[in-house]
Parts: sequence; structure tokens; C-alpha cells
Amino acid sequence: RPGSPDVICGQLARLASADDPLATQHFETHRDELAGILGDACQPIGKALAAYNLPAAATLLSDAGWLPPPANSAMPADTRPILLLVDDTPANITYLCGLLQDLCRLRVATSGQQAIDMTANGLQPHLVLPGMDGFAALTAMTAQAGPSGLAVMLISASSTPERRESARQLGAIDLLDRISPPDQLRDTVTREPHNRQLSRRCTRNRAR
Repeated sequence: RPGSPDVICGQLARLASADDPLATQHFETHRDELAGILGDACQPIGKALAAYNLPAAATLLSDAGWLPPPANSAMPADTRPILLLVDDTPANITYLCGLLQDLCRLRVATSGQQAIDMTANGLQPHLVLPGMDGFAALTAMTAQAGPSGLAVMLISASSTPERRESARQLGAIDLLDRISPPDQLRDTVTREPHNRQLSRRCTRNRAR
């Protein structure tokens, strides 16, 4: 039943276990109900979600007896591009998730090392959007991606020509300004995975 404890907590467990940052938004939307359902476990779960530490939140939910519901095979597959956001500032992640959640399947890492681990463990994002301090992670992830490559854009509080050139020299597509107009950022994020998919199709066709 919509709004029942099973639905609210089951959805939260599903989102957290899938590393979906929408878990944080779900928690905030249902904070009052979750406080009554989860009791003492609510505060540490909320703290983990506020820091976008989704694996910790999933573990805490499991310890409290809430596991993800079985996958619904009748649900259509989500074919939107996967966007990996890498930022150690929760407020930045919250802003970008709110801006981009309808365009992509979002995944979040709160450190460069976590992003490296996620891609090493099989995550294949169409686009990575790390903060300006993510140069080391960028180098490691692009090397790890191999010949197929990895589309990476850096995002910063300022995008001077010098910084943009530094980003490109390290293999990034571009350096975006965090205070860019939202429509410009959305357009860039939407366009880039599409361009890369077209490029891969052309490469495969030329190889035939």
C-alpha cells in the first residue's frame, strides 16, 4: 500500500543498495514517517544519507531488518545514461542531483578513491563529473577504462582558460563552471553521452 512502512522503507533500502543518490531525497521526503518506523536507527541512517554514504546506509537498513524488495521483472529497463558524480561536498551533490536526476541514472562517489573503486568493480558510467580536485581520480579512471575510454567532465567553482586547458590535457572533455546556467549544464550532460554513443557506432561501422 502506498505510504505503508513496507513501501517507504523498502524503497529506501532499494535506492541505498543500488547506490542511487535519490535515497537521500526519499529519506528527506519521508523523514517523519521513517523516524517512527526506524526508531533509534533513523538518526545514523539519516547521517549516512546526508553524507551520501549510500553503502553505509544500506548496511544500517539491513541491520534494522529492511532489505530491498525483489526486483520487478515487469518494470521496463532504465536505459538512460549513467552519470557518476564525484564530489566531497554533500551540498554540491544535492544541487547536481536535483538538476540532473530526470536525465540520467545517477551514481555518487564522495571521494576520488571511491570513484576509482566503483569503476574498478564494474560500474561503467557514460559520463563522470568530478570536482576540480579530481585530477588524480581522472587519471586513474581513464587509464582503467582501457581502449573504450571514459567520458569525463570536471566541474569547478571557476573555469578560467588555464584551468580548462589543464583539464583537457589530462583527458577531460571540458571543465564546466558550477555556476553555469542550469540549462547549459543539463544540455552538456545530455549531449555528451549521445555524442559518444554515435562515435562508437561509427567506429564499429568503419571496422566492418
